[in-house]
Amino acid sequence: MSDDRTIIDVFESVLGVPFDWRWTKKIPIDVPTTRRLAEEVGDYYNNFRIPEKNTGDLRPYLFHSYTTGNQLWEKYVRHEGAHYSFSPSSDSEITPFLKPFLLYSHGISFQDPLPGLLDYFRPSPEETEFERLRLPGVAQLLIEYVKIADLIRHRIVVPVSGEVFGFYSHDQFFLSDDEKNEIQSLLPTLNVDLTPEQRANVFSYIARLIKEQLWLSQQTDNRIDLYFPRESYVPIFQGLLRAASRRYNSKEIEEPFAVGRLASLACLDTSKISIADIISIRSEDAFNEYRTVLQGILQRLQEREGKFSDLESEFALAAREEMAACDDKIRQLTKKTNVLKDTLRNLDRVIIGGATGSVGGLLAASPEIAVLGAAAGAAFRPLYDIVRGNWTASPSSAARASLRHHFMVLGAADPQSES
Repeated sequence: MSDDRTIIDVFESVLGVPFDWRWTKKIPIDVPTTRRLAEEVGDYYNNFRIPEKNTGDLRPYLFHSYTTGNQLWEKYVRHEGAHYSFSPSSDSEITPFLKPFLLYSHGISFQDPLPGLLDYFRPSPEETEFERLRLPGVAQLLIEYVKIADLIRHRIVVPVSGEVFGFYSHDQFFLSDDEKNEIQSLLPTLNVDLTPEQRANVFSYIARLIKEQLWLSQQTDNRIDLYFPRESYVPIFQGLLRAASRRYNSKEIEEPFAVGRLASLACLDTSKISIADIISIRSEDAFNEYRTVLQGILQRLQEREGKFSDLESEFALAAREEMAACDDKIRQLTKKTNVLKDTLRNLDRVIIGGATGSVGGLLAASPEIAVLGAAAGAAFRPLYDIVRGNWTASPSSAARASLRHHFMVLGAADPQSES
């Protein structure tokens, strides 16, 4: 089995025709066809690895525990009551929630609802009611994939299944006492219309979700980047890193754990733009230059040989100034291009950021390194253990573990609704 296949290749293999608009008129989505599809999709994801990306590319994963990332799963897979029913609606469309990310990032990844939907199709002498009820959902989801087939083929859009991350429980990501204290200290600074007790509960919940995202990124060798649905998540992320720094003494911290905003960009209302226009606009000078500049900035962040003593003054400030020119060109494009007329959302911003930090001077055989390296139990540990480690095997030599992450903030979802 070729490692360079995409889910589109699987569809074409099962359906026996090119996966484009023509197949919808020729191929009936019946139970036998869908059972073959279930088997092939299962085999594909059991052997799937997220494609590598350039160190400077931004590929946010629309985290499945946030409302945005869970939208398709809720529509196609989850159901209430005794019987599953599906009817196409705006919530079942893939392109609306992908379009903003296609403008501002090099790629995008999300949880594929298809494996969950196909889980009900198993080899059997008899067709079941469970299967027949789900055929309309399967047919509609395949039609949605036709719309983005070329983006998937070029690995701009990367659907993933839970097998990529391995089995784990959301409840495994707890907060240490230091992390709880940091979150508590943030409560007065964030302007959210909640009681102090509600804010404490909501922000602690968000902090656990951020830790889970960090762990998922580590599980994929940082082939996916962090996604936050609103800007208030950023100081919570910073608070987690501040708590992490307290685990080590000043001699062990080679580079302070820090979060920096690298870009603040004009946000466009992509509901007014078709997916075909989005693909075309991606190649416009303003957005093409933006992605090129962003790639250079993130690549320098990842590959910097020296350590940051102050991420803000040594890197983030200059990055924002560099990206400001891109922001101006995007704004000008909205005035010059009819397709983008009246799409500028003045109150919203797209935030791109990075996180850095490293610890060193730890012996490779020390308890700290044993914890850092034990991937199997990573989900049960506080944030200071969720770093990308590079250490030597010699018990007598010093080791160093570092953290480098990109993140994207896009959207205005109420944190109370994130689940």
